[in-house]
Amino acid sequence: MGGKFTTQYATKVAAGGFPVAVDIQVLMAVGKLTALDDPAPNAPKWFAAVEMIRLATDKDWLHKATKEISKYWRNKRERCQTHVPSSRLTQRQVIKFQAEKVSPDGQF
Repeated sequence: MGGKFTTQYATKVAAGGFPVAVDIQVLMAVGKLTALDDPAPNAPKWFAAVEMIRLATDKDWLHKATKEISKYWRNKRERCQTHVPSSRLTQRQVIKFQAEKVSPDGQF
């Protein structure tokens, strides 16, 4: 084990074993976790191993982090459930519309 973790390793070993890398991103977004250096948004993130291990043993931090992650997934579920259908035509509706416009001799 080196002195730093990747996001994937951090999700498996440290920070309470959060199951997916998205959870690490959520914790970073709410300021509960910070990456080493100042990486670009699309760059790999590295975390200090000693800090991750310390956080994994901090009951108060784990409680707050778990609450933030739960809030994120609850809000995401609510957004999906209240999704308003798009006013755009589906592919099936477009094909049906085109078929209705075709005359018996195949001309529009």
